[in-house]
Amino acid sequence: MLRVYLAFTIPALIGFPWLRGVFPGLPDGGWGFARTAGLVAWAWAAWMGPSLEAAAYSTTWVLGVGAVLLALSLYTGIDGLRQKPVRSSEIRAALESELVFCACLILFVSLVPLNGVVHERSERFMDYAMLRRVSVTDVFPPIDPWMSGRSLSYYYHGYVMADVVRRVSWLVPFERFFNYALPAIFALLGSALFSGGRALSGRRSVALATVGIGLFGGTLQPWLELFGGKPPAGIDWFRSARVIDGAITEFPLFAFTWGDLHPYVFALPVGATLLGSGAQLLRTRPRDWSAQSLVWIALLWGALFPINSWDYPAYGGALAIAILASVAWTGATTREKFTAAGKTLAVALGSVILYLPFWLHFAAAQSGRGLGIVSHRSTAAELWILWGPFWLLLLLGFWAATPVEQRRRVGPIAGGALLLALVAGRWAGWITILTFLGWGSWLARHHLREDALRDAKDSWLPRAAVALCVAGLGLPLVVEFAYLDDHYSGKLERRNTVFKATMASWVFLSLGAPTWFAAAVARVTPARRRTAWAVAGLAGVATAGFLLFGVPSRFQQFQRGYAGIETMNALRYLRLRHPEDVLTASWMRKNLPPGASGIEATSHAYGWGARMSMQTGRPVFIGWVNHEAGWRNDWREPRRRRAVVDEIYRTGDLTRAWELARGAGASWLYVGSVEAEQFGGYRAPNLQKFEPWPVLFEHEEARLYRVPQAPR
Repeated sequence: MLRVYLAFTIPALIGFPWLRGVFPGLPDGGWGFARTAGLVAWAWAAWMGPSLEAAAYSTTWVLGVGAVLLALSLYTGIDGLRQKPVRSSEIRAALESELVFCACLILFVSLVPLNGVVHERSERFMDYAMLRRVSVTDVFPPIDPWMSGRSLSYYYHGYVMADVVRRVSWLVPFERFFNYALPAIFALLGSALFSGGRALSGRRSVALATVGIGLFGGTLQPWLELFGGKPPAGIDWFRSARVIDGAITEFPLFAFTWGDLHPYVFALPVGATLLGSGAQLLRTRPRDWSAQSLVWIALLWGALFPINSWDYPAYGGALAIAILASVAWTGATTREKFTAAGKTLAVALGSVILYLPFWLHFAAAQSGRGLGIVSHRSTAAELWILWGPFWLLLLLGFWAATPVEQRRRVGPIAGGALLLALVAGRWAGWITILTFLGWGSWLARHHLREDALRDAKDSWLPRAAVALCVAGLGLPLVVEFAYLDDHYSGKLERRNTVFKATMASWVFLSLGAPTWFAAAVARVTPARRRTAWAVAGLAGVATAGFLLFGVPSRFQQFQRGYAGIETMNALRYLRLRHPEDVLTASWMRKNLPPGASGIEATSHAYGWGARMSMQTGRPVFIGWVNHEAGWRNDWREPRRRRAVVDEIYRTGDLTRAWELARGAGASWLYVGSVEAEQFGGYRAPNLQKFEPWPVLFEHEEARLYRVPQAPR
């Protein structure tokens, strides 16, 4: 673990000097954001050269661009120290941010062995394949490991970030690094939430609350099951991430316990860093926003598109709302509003230009998608189960911030609207969220604006927090109306759209709600303040249900399902289940070129199909069929390819099999236990027919064949 910690510290040394100079208002100098920001910059530089075919992606290239960035950063840091000496408070805050990172890393690494193996029933299988393919490519976009001959039509940049660190992690084996990457990403999220919460609130306690609710919080579902009579050991941990009928409602802690190293996981710390650092713009007038700060924000924002494209409009929209709404709330002049809008537009344009090679490739592949109108909306109960702790904090903050003379008028209106939502059927979600949005916008316009006009100390803090809360409320409202059309339909039509919106809104509200609550209750009498904090404590207990009951239930289920395997070796289960595959894959990595495509058994999701490609990064004709169909928004080609693979193995005509294999561009073909299980057994004539082909590697009955140049 020490080697991985040191490897993830190199990006911090790259990012910190620049952040400290660009965002001088950060209490810890930007140390809590530095690892993520530095990693984004390093991965961008390592990716851009191969994307433009100006360099080959390799360890030498990665180390070279890292050394250049580090040298530039240290030069910037030395110059910055002359202009702004380090304060003791800054050192303390940086040490606290580092302590949060280390504590999260140690905690999550200690839990990973309970869910440490790659197996066929989760998408860790796919994540491993993606990281493997990126690790052996020399150009971007990489070849699709599960559709040979095609470029990868997926958001892969998070795997580039992970691979950059892997290459400097001092010989940590790949199968172990894969399991270190996941806790490291969540430690980055914890550090970013802590630094962002502190920057927005100016208080350590609020920063800790931000980490608590953002990283360790969950839905109210476990408490409902407990109150319904279930014992703690019987809690359905998976139900916590499906509280809206037909939709996925995952949150960060669930994502960790689920264990996927998915694009949305990589996006979490990047999004938190973007919002936390971008909110620093609100400290000054738009005319004072430096070019360097706008470039960093464009780099972070732009990274979200190739990391997890769903998050690009979500986080960018949240940041734009925070900036433009805050400027409007301060009573800015027309010229200042135009300046803010112009610079925000410039950042948006820069975020596209910095990642233009990915836009040109990926956007073209996704051109067939469109928006749909939601026909199955959420109930008020579902939304309260999902967002209850956040909404309780917002209610307390809104009430505390409402002037006393206005409460008799505002209270009945807001309360009546929330009660109406309980019986409003399919419009319940709209009414509930619009009530919060209306109340928050009214406060921002009439209350926070007065503070800004009086030039009240730190008036930007609640403005930034309210703007993030508005974004966190607005995004769930949007997905009650529209969804991105993909291969789901009926009740599942917005399954993925709600999923991605929930993850982003969780970060928005984690940063905004605690800060807004703390700023609002500071204005009331001590007695009411104590009451408000007591109720907020109940919200904290409510959001801890998944941590207390769901997490233990998840790991207990895993242990029952996988024979008590505890390991940091991601391939240990595969080694036990299919040892011949692991040995063959080891030979393939050493002896076959990275671009050598082949044929092996395929499957839909959550099967052992394409497991040789998963282990080696060598492309196969077709992998998980439904995933390829989803990535490309087209079922025809994946199904055609699967039919070809099935015919190659099933036909008794070797010449026909050779024609199909050569037509697929395959240079190797594998017959292992999965192929034997699918196609009649090792001794079946249709598998024995390959015996005339040259054998590249064999172990017991498993064979790796070379597809000959001519039929035999």
